Amino acid sequence: MINQRFNISNHIKISLRDSDSTPLMMIFVASWSPFSEAVNTIAQKVKFVRNDIKVMIIDVDRYPEEKKSFSIRSVPTFIFIKNQEIKFKREKMMSKKEILQLI
Repeated sequence: MINQRFNISNHIKISLRDSDSTPLMMIFVASWSPFSEAVNTIAQKVKFVRNDIKVMIIDVDRYPEEKKSFSIRSVPTFIFIKNQEIKFKREKMMSKKEILQLI
């Protein structure tokens, strides 16, 4: 479990650094949330339409430090990062259309 923690944190750090060239959409979820399955489907659709961005889904129960680092208060939370800067953060369910309009 420790290696898994390290890997996700490291992966996020690399993705944040790389957001200069590849924007990053982070979606924070929890397995107990009724939106979990819908969020996965929406994430896949966004990836399909916008293959120029990286999409990461992070389970707040498995990775509580990331929850804390990004001040996640509810799930789902969508964060879009470009050029190492948060462009938007929404703490509610979003449709594919809403996401694409914001990015």
